[in-house]
Amino acid sequence: MGAVNLSARYDQTNNITQDTQDRRVNVDAKLSYDNIRAGLGIGYSDGQAEGVQTAQSTTLGGDVGATFGDYAAKLFGQYDLQNASGVNKGRVGISGQAQVTEKIALTAQVGTDFDNGGESNIGDNVFASIGTDVTVNDYIRLNGAYELSNRTNVGTGQGQLGGTLNFGANARFNNGVNFHLSERITHAGTSVNALQHAFGVNYAMSQALTFGVTAEVGQVREDQYAEASEDNPFLNRRATTLRAQYTQDGLSFGGVGEYRWEESSSDTDADGNNDTRATYVLKGNAGAKISPDWRLTANAAAVFSAYNGNFEDGNFLEASIGAAYRPIDNDRLNLLVRATSLYDLPTRTQAETAEETGSGVANYRQRSLIGEADAIYQVSKNFDVGAKYGVKVGEVTSCRSCSDWYGSNIHLIVGRVDWHVVKNWDALLEGRLMWQGNVGNSGESATRYGALAAVYRHLGDNFKIGGGYNFGAFDDNLTNVSFDKQGLFVNAIAKF
Repeated sequence: MGAVNLSARYDQTNNITQDTQDRRVNVDAKLSYDNIRAGLGIGYSDGQAEGVQTAQSTTLGGDVGATFGDYAAKLFGQYDLQNASGVNKGRVGISGQAQVTEKIALTAQVGTDFDNGGESNIGDNVFASIGTDVTVNDYIRLNGAYELSNRTNVGTGQGQLGGTLNFGANARFNNGVNFHLSERITHAGTSVNALQHAFGVNYAMSQALTFGVTAEVGQVREDQYAEASEDNPFLNRRATTLRAQYTQDGLSFGGVGEYRWEESSSDTDADGNNDTRATYVLKGNAGAKISPDWRLTANAAAVFSAYNGNFEDGNFLEASIGAAYRPIDNDRLNLLVRATSLYDLPTRTQAETAEETGSGVANYRQRSLIGEADAIYQVSKNFDVGAKYGVKVGEVTSCRSCSDWYGSNIHLIVGRVDWHVVKNWDALLEGRLMWQGNVGNSGESATRYGALAAVYRHLGDNFKIGGGYNFGAFDDNLTNVSFDKQGLFVNAIAKF
């Protein structure tokens, strides 16, 4: 029995700050007949900066595969029918899967990248991979994989073999203990550019209480795919993670702590001191069912990054507390309130990258308080109405190292209507208004309007997926306000 499936997708991204635009259109057709499947697709993309087209390409791709019991194979390829750069790129290859025995599975792939510019012909840039998964018994599993790539050296134009080897093991025991370990080796030619070892153990003390610890140690070159040199030094890495979680009788709480240390093997100052970075990560969560109608939840995260011992290099703090109200004697009403506190000092590297690109992204400090209230009410069997109000009261600086804090206050109002069209289909329409004060430290204010429309399909009782179009330049996330959100989107919603 044969079947044909057609699909199409359009994406558009606008960056208002940099006045850039990226658009992509993809159309795909898939044919399946018994154990044979084939697909064909064509994609078009273009980019614009300040109204001038900077990139444009049309790409054709396809694959054909067959499945024979425990074995499967597929041919695939793609090629640029048109490219504004004048260099049309392509890729061809073959992949396969095999369940060799009940306990051993294999996967493999081989192919090549090429272009019509003479710099990369078929066979110059080869990629290949092979992997295996071995189930020793009910308690132990082994896995391994190697990925080979033939990367072209930009300086010489010659191909250079490189690859990554990964292998590991998992062991589970009836006393609630689970071990896992992994090894990762990356090479470029004969130079080993990454050697990392990781080990972890999880312990379930009881059905409610679990603990875990993970450790990582190794060396990684700053550019893993370049030859060893003074300009490509090793980074010595050490990391440890501890975690714990308790869940029982409507109460849950847990935490994660991580320490990561990186040190460059190259001297960077007159005293011969090396660049170092220490990163500390702390996360916590808690939740409680305080009554049949009310549930409380809280989350906190803190990240401190110290470059060469300077703890002011990068800090991030966020904490939130929320409450959900759903009365058991009136399940038509759902109410959620939440308060969030945020402080963000980006690292020096982020700020320097922002200055180099001219984007301004990350080259600032911010601190703010955010309050949100969201409610939805079932008016009838087929219609729900909802509303949301959010306010962000905060301050930002004009650059990462500046102290010119100025107010940046935002108010957001959202109204929505949900229509249960038929059993498995929903439609959504939203209207949005955002008011922003002290725009660009000018003391002026700005009002923006937006709208959103979407369609969702239910997949079971607890999950639905859909997509739609945002007609405005902003969304309803006040922790990360930007004005480049117009366009198509895909969204999935789960409930428990």
